[in-house]
Amino acid sequence: MYLLTSKAVKDCTDDEIKAHCIEIQAILDKLDKLENFQCAVIEKAQDPAHSKEIEKIWPSAIHELKDILDAADLKNGCDLVTNDDCEFLVIVTYGQTYEYQGKDGQCITAYEILPFNSRRQFLDVITYLRGGEVKIAMEQFTNKHGLLN
Repeated sequence: MYLLTSKAVKDCTDDEIKAHCIEIQAILDKLDKLENFQCAVIEKAQDPAHSKEIEKIWPSAIHELKDILDAADLKNGCDLVTNDDCEFLVIVTYGQTYEYQGKDGQCITAYEILPFNSRRQFLDVITYLRGGEVKIAMEQFTNKHGLLN
């Protein structure tokens, strides 16, 4: 995963947090300029206490990404990153802290955003965020069992 902001929220000083939030807002504002593509959102817990939870998948739209942030546990901030293939946006939220098996932990959740067009082709919005155009993502999921008709 690669950061879309200049610094991870965990590495920001108190004085840098405001600039980090402005960077995130600028990215979300740029996405709001796109057509309101439908999205699949894959929610996956990243921290040890919750990592065995089943992924949740739900429909959304590119202009509704702020709703994810409104509903998430953001007690300790969030980051915007890419997936490993640098095609899809991932929102990583850092929530409350806890104790698990005698160790301190923190709720960390990743929301992978998979926008798609009317032909159900997944779209690479990362290239757009870096100054290019929205294009068809290299990674497409097959429909071997006819489940997406």
